[in-house]
Amino acid sequence: MNSLRAFEAAARTGSFVRAAEELHVTPGAVSHHVRELESALGMPLFDRRTRGVTVTAAGARYRARIGEALQLLEEATARLRRPELDGPLRLSLPQSTAQWWLAPRLPALLRDFPSLQLQVVADARRVDLLQGEADIALRFGPGDEPGLSSRLVMGDAVAVLASAQPPSRRGGGRGKASPPPLLEDLGAGEGETWLRWSPWLRELRLPRGAATQRVGFSDSGLALAACIAGAGWCLGRVSLAAEALRRGQLHPIASWRPTEYAHHLLCRPAESDSPRIAAFHDWLQQQARQFADQAEQQLGVRLALPE
Repeated sequence: MNSLRAFEAAARTGSFVRAAEELHVTPGAVSHHVRELESALGMPLFDRRTRGVTVTAAGARYRARIGEALQLLEEATARLRRPELDGPLRLSLPQSTAQWWLAPRLPALLRDFPSLQLQVVADARRVDLLQGEADIALRFGPGDEPGLSSRLVMGDAVAVLASAQPPSRRGGGRGKASPPPLLEDLGAGEGETWLRWSPWLRELRLPRGAATQRVGFSDSGLALAACIAGAGWCLGRVSLAAEALRRGQLHPIASWRPTEYAHHLLCRPAESDSPRIAAFHDWLQQQARQFADQAEQQLGVRLALPE
């Protein structure tokens, strides 16, 4: 098992050093475990070069199946150890997160906890947890909300996104087409500077007034949907846009930038040690780690996770 874990981590990260950091061992130990596995299999799994290692074609195929097996083992162990999550649970979160991130994962949650009676409150308004308007909240922000217990779930990243079906040329078809409309999230807070167009226009070397038409949305998920439809460019977070990016409906036209805010799970301090909330947090954290791994492998985006 140690050899399999070392190989999977090294193949996934593309580095013995990073695999060692993840597994809390030395790079030499990772190298030793990988060589043991290669000896047992009778074939090389990595091409070793001066500047690092590259997984072989056979190693890549093996890693895909090994990753699935290790994930199943981790899930089975987690289910055995965690308490049951049954009865009513009222969860508050932004509508965009509910639609684009949570909803695709609800089947797994309901399958893992068949006795759970979940109520999802998706609203731009932040409910008052201290007044009992919800049991827990998944929020994107700085995380330090007065009077509440907060746990980091996952970081995020943002980029300028464009549809696979670009907006039609404007200006009657004569001369150079102007940039597409800029789709804006009107609900962005003052601290969310990454959701302001000015720095991104400078990075793209476009004048501030290059796009004369702008469309504002009360929710970032609506802006993302309009971008997919080809209405213009949007500033999209990878947590919301990952599936559309994987399907080829969207593509980034600027480099991904980590956001200063992150996703946090909040609850009343008196319930921070509740077995039910701990069970939901553990499930949420598992989903976040899987998502972060996929984002790095498929989109080249690294997201912050709890240590």
